[in-house]
Amino acid sequence: MAFRPRFQRQIGDNTTTFDGFICTMTSGAMALDYQTRGTVRLTGGQLLTHSGLKAAEITDNGTNLSDLDAAWKSVSAALKIPSIKLQRRQNGFDDVLSALKSGRAVILQGDYRQLGKANRCQQNPVVKGHAIALLPERDGDRILVGDPLCRDFKFIPEADLRRFAVALGSSSHVFHANTQVPISERSVARSVPAAPIVDERVDPALHHPIAICDVAPTPIFTDPGGTSPFKNPFGGASGVGLYARSAPGAPKPFAAVRVDLKGGPKEDLHIMWVPTSAVSNVRLP
Repeated sequence: MAFRPRFQRQIGDNTTTFDGFICTMTSGAMALDYQTRGTVRLTGGQLLTHSGLKAAEITDNGTNLSDLDAAWKSVSAALKIPSIKLQRRQNGFDDVLSALKSGRAVILQGDYRQLGKANRCQQNPVVKGHAIALLPERDGDRILVGDPLCRDFKFIPEADLRRFAVALGSSSHVFHANTQVPISERSVARSVPAAPIVDERVDPALHHPIAICDVAPTPIFTDPGGTSPFKNPFGGASGVGLYARSAPGAPKPFAAVRVDLKGGPKEDLHIMWVPTSAVSNVRLP
């Protein structure tokens, strides 16, 4: 099975008070998760914050692909990840199919009333305009869809999706945007060199940790965003110095820990970053 992002539901999104207005943002969040292979997971509400929209703009007009593009650009700049980039398109539905065939995710806007009762998760649409995320995974003539009004992904017939899109636009112009083609895991391994160590050297006599913890075997990173993996993983240890942790609810939770890159009697200590899921048994030093 191809990579699937985490499904996100707009109603009940606890990162915003505008959960009824963020179908485009929530669909865009699933597409962002897909594009980055799970390394950037934001909610629709968090993307809404990145869009820069004011409350009155949200409640008057909802969110559109232009707003989503602005949000992605903000995230790209904040995380320094150039591949976080949308391609807004103005062609017909065949352009959507072409994007999916090339391995891209698509955010598609359409008339929800025309999607068909068997496919909808809100049987009496409040408004006709709605946005969904399409992923390049098929089951016969059906395409995998992340509808933020649903509770999980579902396969929807291509013909129904075409009718949904054309009803809001036209046969020659449907409202959609697609992601870049994700870089394969193998290509990443070939193209990314060993990450340099960019932290300040740790002097145990001068720099004391805020706590002690145990760290399970894990990949380690030279940056707090987890974008620069060190060439060798950490084998795990107990009694490791803990210097910082991400705030609860952070989109990319990492902890700064003291790592001995050499081992043996002559230590080579550095502050490196590990996923907080690898950290346990935190206690005072």
